[in-house]
Amino acid sequence: MDWEHHGGDRHAAQRLQREGGHSKPPVEEETTIFRRLLVLMDGLAPEKGCFSHAVGWARRMGVPVHGIFSPEASLRNGAAHAQTPPLTLTEQITQASRMCDRQQVSWEFTALAQHSTTSICARWQQKDLLILNHRFAYLRELIEARSRQDQGLLVCPEPFEGVSRILLLDQGDHPGKDWAEVARQLQGWFQADFVLLTLASSERAGKSRQEEIWKAFAPTSLHVEFDLLVAPISEVVKKIACWRRCSLVVLEKSSHSWWGRWRRDPAEELVTNEAGPALLALPEGRLLLQNHGT
Repeated sequence: MDWEHHGGDRHAAQRLQREGGHSKPPVEEETTIFRRLLVLMDGLAPEKGCFSHAVGWARRMGVPVHGIFSPEASLRNGAAHAQTPPLTLTEQITQASRMCDRQQVSWEFTALAQHSTTSICARWQQKDLLILNHRFAYLRELIEARSRQDQGLLVCPEPFEGVSRILLLDQGDHPGKDWAEVARQLQGWFQADFVLLTLASSERAGKSRQEEIWKAFAPTSLHVEFDLLVAPISEVVKKIACWRRCSLVVLEKSSHSWWGRWRRDPAEELVTNEAGPALLALPEGRLLLQNHGT
């Protein structure tokens, strides 16, 4: 039988009310991209790896964290860099709870009696962001589930040192998107600068879009660099991320014609090896922040 715990959410909410001003209160669900971060706990948690960074992201987003402890994930993922000796499940839960408490983040967890992708997907609800280690054995199944259910997924390499720079993909499928506001929101979460990569079918079309985006950034103080890629393929996008020293690639699901040229879901093709960047794959329209002047 799976073991669910939800008490941490209530206590953290009470603490935030008592100590208002030390942490951002949760944002109303209809105005935030995510309502919670769902973290698949691995052998590195909680002091290293995905979870250690997810707590800080959750604090800045103003959303709770829900940890999922799966026997398969805990035993295999993070094995090369895990605690020595490995922490017991009780120790992991206790330390994770303390870490969330220190950062004033609401915390709850599920301990699965045995691994089940179905069980994980059942808890992966709309407006959840699922965060996991790229070594997770059933990653491809979860990517396929994301394609069907249109949910957020963040895949982190091992080891993962956090987000230092972001490669944000402009796919040209939503004219009028307020890229400056998108960048401002992502920068608030990840505390990182940007490279905005425009994907285009021709150099002329790409430069035309870039000119419009430059105008949006001109009045801001955001530090952004711009790049252009014609007829994109996944391997080139990954090479640009490494060349630009980006530790996170942000990809919004797109119905734009060119993803049809890719053999599989772009999220699956962009999942990197150990030396590559993390991937944040978002549902279509999730970053659709329109410029009110258009």
